[in-house]
Amino acid sequence: IHRLTIILAPYAVPNDWKLVARNFLLFIAVLVPIGIHDGMFS
Repeated sequence: IHRLTIILAPYAVPNDWKLVARNFLLFIAVLVPIGIHDGMFS
């Protein structure tokens, strides 16, 4: 798991702020519909 984390960390937390924004938007785009479906916002 440690080796996998080292490999994936640069993709999850890139140096370029545009990539960070893209990852954050993808994260929100996936989690919000799941939250709505599970009744998190009601």
